[in-house]
Amino acid sequence: MPHVTLKRILKDAQERKYGIPCLVAGNLEMLIGILRAAEEKVAPVIICYNKQLTPDIPIEMIMPIIVNEAKKSTVPIATILDHGYDFDLIMKSIHYGVSSVMFDGSGLPFEENITKTKEIVKIAHSLGVSVEAELGEIGGNALEATTASSTRSFFTKPNDAVEFVNNTNVDCLAISFGNVHGKYAEEPNLDLQLVKRISYSVKIPLGMHGASGLNFSEYRYIIEAGISKINYFSAMCMPFHEELGRFIERVGEEAFCVRTIPMTIDYWHKKTIELLDVLMCSWKARNF
Repeated sequence: MPHVTLKRILKDAQERKYGIPCLVAGNLEMLIGILRAAEEKVAPVIICYNKQLTPDIPIEMIMPIIVNEAKKSTVPIATILDHGYDFDLIMKSIHYGVSSVMFDGSGLPFEENITKTKEIVKIAHSLGVSVEAELGEIGGNALEATTASSTRSFFTKPNDAVEFVNNTNVDCLAISFGNVHGKYAEEPNLDLQLVKRISYSVKIPLGMHGASGLNFSEYRYIIEAGISKINYFSAMCMPFHEELGRFIERVGEEAFCVRTIPMTIDYWHKKTIELLDVLMCSWKARNF
């Protein structure tokens, strides 16, 4: 199965109404566990590198490994630089063979976000690389619990989304509709009617950043509203210390560091399996 772009992998998800998880591969254990789960469940998956989450893992080391393993996979795998804020890192990712990049200009004034996104799209598309952009303010931090803002001025405006997509030609748009990065500190109030309006207006696949920690029953409605790409990290990552603690307690002084490697792979494999079923992504690789 070829290493595919974000545009290619999300097309089927958008048409058939299922979600594809975008999962962080910050080290080898995470990458191996995710890929094993994807192949076992015959599911398409997006694998990302996020410099902010794993600053001690250089892109020069991990991105070629991610890309190489994606190329060898038996299921469709898209690779992406997550939350690329600077031009040099985006170009470096493309150099290392990533199939897609995310330029996050959401903190910029609207017109500047359009201008810079358009520049990235022009270069990336000329090299066969897909581009995701972000519009609206998605707050929070992936490493801590966050209270979702109910201030609608932060949400993505449908008219802005249409203007943005028409002027940039991006392949996927991450939107703000009450979602935040990190685990939710309280019950979020997601505006799924807004998602439906934007999805109907722009036609391209929509992404949700800050998808962790919701009740599993909610994802079906989020996907039905028009979200195709689900960035999921915090809710998988935060319980890891409990699993590690149980392992160390069980194994005792024999818990050499190398013995935690298979345990960690199994953890990410198990968590990914669970998520693929929740997002209705299992067995969908058969559609490609």
